[in-house]
Amino acid sequence: DDDFLNQEQYVLELPTELAELAENPDFDFDLLFDESGTSGQFRSNVEGKYVFRCFKLPLVTESYTSVNNDVFYKNADVSTIIVVFNIDQPPQVLKDYELYQQIQIYKMARGAYPAGDCCPHGLTPPSRWAPLQLFPQFPAKPKFSKPVSLSETTVDLQQTKVDNRNQSELIKEIKELTNLKQSIEKDIKQKENTVNNLLKDGINADAIIRELKELRETLLSTKNKIIELERS
Repeated sequence: DDDFLNQEQYVLELPTELAELAENPDFDFDLLFDESGTSGQFRSNVEGKYVFRCFKLPLVTESYTSVNNDVFYKNADVSTIIVVFNIDQPPQVLKDYELYQQIQIYKMARGAYPAGDCCPHGLTPPSRWAPLQLFPQFPAKPKFSKPVSLSETTVDLQQTKVDNRNQSELIKEIKELTNLKQSIEKDIKQKENTVNNLLKDGINADAIIRELKELRETLLSTKNKIIELERS
C-alpha cells in the first residue's frame, strides 16, 4: 500500500470533454512524466492524444479531507497544478506562458535579467459568501414586517411624484448642457481653423487665441456639470 503521509497532491485541470467523463467511476488515467519532470503524456481509457504541463501556483493551496463531511482535517499543501489538454488544441494559458518565456530569453540575451518569474495559472476560490459562512450574524431580535398605514402610503406617493418631477427636470438640464457643449465644440473648431489660416498668412491671431482659451475652459466646465448631473 502507498504511504499516505508521503503522497504529494496536485490540482488536476481537465479539458471539458474529459471532465465530463471523469465523473464516471470507471474513468482511469496515468501520468507519464518525461525527462523534464514538468510535462508528459496523459493516458486514459478515452480515445485521443492528451498531454499535460505542470505549473506552479501563485499561492499555496491547503487541501482538507473528512470522513463524515462534518469535521475536516488538513492533509497537504498543494503548490502545483497539472493542466491536461489535447495535443492539437493547446490552451491559451500555455500559449501565453511560452510567449512570456521567449520574451524573458530575449531580455536575458540583451543583458536585462528578469527580477522574478511568472505564474501563468492560479486558483480563484468561491469566496463570494465566505464572510457570511464564516461569521454568520443572526439578529438577536428579528424584525417582522409591520402593517402600512394609509398616511404612510400617501406620503410615499407624494414623494414618488416629487422624485419623478425632479428626474424630468434633471433630464431637461442634461439635454440643455449637452446642446451647449456641442455648440461650444463647433465654435472651437471654427476658431481653430481661423487661427491656422491667419498664422499661415502671417497675421497676428492673439485675440482669437484668447477666445479659444476661454471657450475650452467653458467646455471643460460644461462637461464636468454633465458628469455630475448624470451621477446624481
